[in-house]
Amino acid sequence: MSLSKQALLYAGLISTVFSLAHVTSAAAQDSDVVSPSTPGKEIVVSASRVPMSANRVGSAVTVIDAEDLEDRQTQSVADVLQEVPGVAVTRSGGMGSLTEVRIRGAEANQTLVLIDGVRVNDPSRGNAFNLDNLLAVDLERIEVLRGPQSALYGSEAMGGVINIITRKGGPSRVSATLEAGTLESYRFSSSVSHSEENYSFYLGATRLNSDSVSALDRKMPGVSETDPYENTSINANLQFDVGRFVEVSLSGRYSDATVEFDPLVFDPNTFVSATQDEPGVFTDTVEATGRAQAKLTLFEGQWEQIVAAGISDIDTETTDPFFFLPVTSTEGQVREYLYQSNIFFATPEVANAEHTLILAFERLEEDAAGTFLSGGEDQSLASNSLIGEYELALWDSLFLGGSIRQQHNEKLFDDSTTYRATLAYLLADTDTRLHGSFGKAVKNPTLTELFGFGPGFTGNPNLQPESAIGWDIGIEQNFWDKRASIDVTYFDSTIEDLIVGTGNTAFNATGENRIKGLEVAGSIRPLPDLRLTASYTYTDSEDSNGQELIRRPRHMGSLNANYRFLDGRASVNLGLVHKGKQDDLNFATFPATRVGLDSYTTVNLGGSYDITEGVSLFARAENLTDAEQIDVFETRGPGLTAFVGLRIGFSPD
Repeated sequence: MSLSKQALLYAGLISTVFSLAHVTSAAAQDSDVVSPSTPGKEIVVSASRVPMSANRVGSAVTVIDAEDLEDRQTQSVADVLQEVPGVAVTRSGGMGSLTEVRIRGAEANQTLVLIDGVRVNDPSRGNAFNLDNLLAVDLERIEVLRGPQSALYGSEAMGGVINIITRKGGPSRVSATLEAGTLESYRFSSSVSHSEENYSFYLGATRLNSDSVSALDRKMPGVSETDPYENTSINANLQFDVGRFVEVSLSGRYSDATVEFDPLVFDPNTFVSATQDEPGVFTDTVEATGRAQAKLTLFEGQWEQIVAAGISDIDTETTDPFFFLPVTSTEGQVREYLYQSNIFFATPEVANAEHTLILAFERLEEDAAGTFLSGGEDQSLASNSLIGEYELALWDSLFLGGSIRQQHNEKLFDDSTTYRATLAYLLADTDTRLHGSFGKAVKNPTLTELFGFGPGFTGNPNLQPESAIGWDIGIEQNFWDKRASIDVTYFDSTIEDLIVGTGNTAFNATGENRIKGLEVAGSIRPLPDLRLTASYTYTDSEDSNGQELIRRPRHMGSLNANYRFLDGRASVNLGLVHKGKQDDLNFATFPATRVGLDSYTTVNLGGSYDITEGVSLFARAENLTDAEQIDVFETRGPGLTAFVGLRIGFSPD
């Protein structure tokens, strides 16, 4: 199926708005323009195994920095991602409810999530990660890399990669934030940062409590109780130098989140399950991650050697007042060990070329355990990977990249070879950038799919990895001395050997899933203190039977306006997120039947005012129109909520 006329119309409207800036560029005042190839351009750390300038990146990537996060006042990372092109967020209730993220129509466990370089996809929960427990505090930036990325990051990086980078040490500063709002919500955060010539550190802590809302649709009869949520998070980073040539980085994160939820209850008379309003059923999730890295730099930066080790441990426990002990308890752990060698050199006499050669060895170990009534057994997987990457820059305008990974799996399923090629080309005269990528990615079977879980689900040791071939091509155009830009990207991917569950086992399905679409992102600064951004995504997805994939809206879009005034002491931010119609499954019937979910649009408004230096007051209202947010059948997100807070920060020096 070709792109619909409606999709092209939406894309055209956004393109027209930002193209108007080009018409007025002749009237703009002359200013110093930084060339896209000039050193100092925004750096992207996810698009390669070494940081690189954004204008050299061939893959589609979106960067959300600390200023964007502060302007939006967004509470969770999942809410931030709703404004990223190509990303669909599916939330099954209020705060702390299961929240899945799909990039370019890939499944939730086909998207890799990294926190400070640590893989946090949970092997005890199908290798997905619940993003709603990750608060948008203590963050330096979020990068979303779209398209097949297994050559760089291995399994799960089929739809793309979400790389979350927490704050590092900087100038000495102590800060605290207190916030309160509807649903008896409050949040307290504090942090301390310090740096010297040869070391720096950052430490932050947050406590969030809320009565939240019931995951059940509030219009359903008998739904009156809340689903309380609480979250305690701690984040720490330490960097120091050992002599002149060695840099050491240590990072750690701890989170303990508890949420009440409304479970699926099986009816033995009808042989179907339905969500019921049942107070007292809680899930507690404890997440702990850590990473240590040492980098040796020799020959004036031309050769870097990196050794690193990372660990992620996620414990999940569900309790029910009917039982004296936990109903289910699972633990998933991922350990990763890395050696990487980076070589940088130039041949200016030949096409003014710059070369980057990267060779790496990576070992990955995954464990999953289930205890008590969950009936699971401890199981593990391990793999060793050899990775090669080559980046070539020619004439400061043509940038080519290639990556390959050979992964040896120690158990059951076949080894895999994945690859990726990228291209970016700069047209300096028109301030245009062409970009594209092509690659193959894999998603290995999960431990549950291979070995089973409890007495009702039998594992299938004959499963093979899912695989995907994907490509994209796009154009980025800057206008008006870079005060406006628009990026349009077409993408296409084919997924084969999809692992499908039948209720009591899993198998590799025949046929293929086909996903294609269009991503549009634009920004414009009509006034020095006013910035407008917009995004739109059209997704056309089909499974092997020709049906649209569930929980993949065909149309998604966002608008955001931020205005600073009173000499920068005050700001106001208005955000709009639209999610189009989508299909889901109704598990109250047997077999489950397909149902349609209506589109909805949410509007958020926030503002802040600096009372004095280091003291600011802020407030925000979420879902101003009280729209029904239904991403999962028979569940509903929060209605209109409001929050107000005070932020204090000072430098002790």
